[in-house]
Amino acid sequence: MILMLSLCLYCTGCRVSNTKIQDTIPTKTISGKILFRDPLIEGMDKPDQGLVLLDPFTTAMTPAGIFGGNARFMGNSSKLLVNEAQGKVVLFDLETKETIQVYQADTPYISAVEISYVDERHFSVVEENKLILVNIENGEKRIIAEDIGNSIHSWSNDGTTLYYSVHSEGKNDQIVRLNVKTDQKEYLFDGFSPKVSKDGNLIAYFLDGDRTKLIVKELNGKKQWEYTAPMVNFCLSPNGEYIATVEWWRGIEFYMGCTVKIVDYKA
Repeated sequence: MILMLSLCLYCTGCRVSNTKIQDTIPTKTISGKILFRDPLIEGMDKPDQGLVLLDPFTTAMTPAGIFGGNARFMGNSSKLLVNEAQGKVVLFDLETKETIQVYQADTPYISAVEISYVDERHFSVVEENKLILVNIENGEKRIIAEDIGNSIHSWSNDGTTLYYSVHSEGKNDQIVRLNVKTDQKEYLFDGFSPKVSKDGNLIAYFLDGDRTKLIVKELNGKKQWEYTAPMVNFCLSPNGEYIATVEWWRGIEFYMGCTVKIVDYKA
């Protein structure tokens, strides 16, 4: 079952109002917001960096009021972690529009860092192949891992368990589970770009390099689901009930665009 919003991204002249709904999921069962980038928001002048909030219940899309190449919700708060440019990460309040810088990459000339929310006091970034835990309150940095392959990573269990992928020459990417308190590392299975539910029961990840097969599986059970599509990116809802995907598509005029979908993968 899929809720689909077709957005003409990356195409000159197309507007966000060109939105259509494939209403196969009752929208009343979906709540919250989806954060994504749309370069065609009216009035925005920074290509590919317009941050937008999508309400899946009403399908309304609202500019967040800040630009960024990469961004994450700061838990259930009204704040966003935004990588603006040149390795700088800011904490942006959607309600007050206040911006506070919370991180600056040490690596010269780095343009972007991958961000992940950990808990109300911490977030993590990947700078080159190092995963760094950052304390928002005092700015303290701690290197957690130095063998990061794909930079996308995910946390569960209140910041005690980290999931990421490693790459070895001549081998498939593998997903790793690391207990940051005991430093115990487990190699789980082939895959990359892991996203984990906050309770640690479900994990979603790409299986293949061209990002056409997405796996969702139980970490403490045997159930597994597959979703196949030409994807750009995805996220797993905090409760693990849905995945939201960004997928390539071709319109009638043969231009490239992207489709945002909410997928009930178990159905």
